[in-house]
Amino acid sequence: MRREVDSGDELWCGRVDRMAHDLPFIVEIQSWMYHASLIDVTADAKRISALRSAGFVVAEIKDSTVWTRPREVVSTVREGRLAASGVA
Repeated sequence: MRREVDSGDELWCGRVDRMAHDLPFIVEIQSWMYHASLIDVTADAKRISALRSAGFVVAEIKDSTVWTRPREVVSTVREGRLAASGVA
């Protein structure tokens, strides 16, 4: 997966944490520090909605999950890739 990729369709939707190089699949890591305030939650929801409208499957993962439940992260990424490939 590529990291820190500008993305969207005809309009720029934002920079995403990770984007699959072979599928319309994005992983966003939502940290408490940068994504927990009301303004950030609202902005993230708008951006992710725009990405989904542009045809991307978006998986949101909390940073605490990355550090404490890596198997859950792997499962979420697998499910997202399957959805993006049209299998799920």
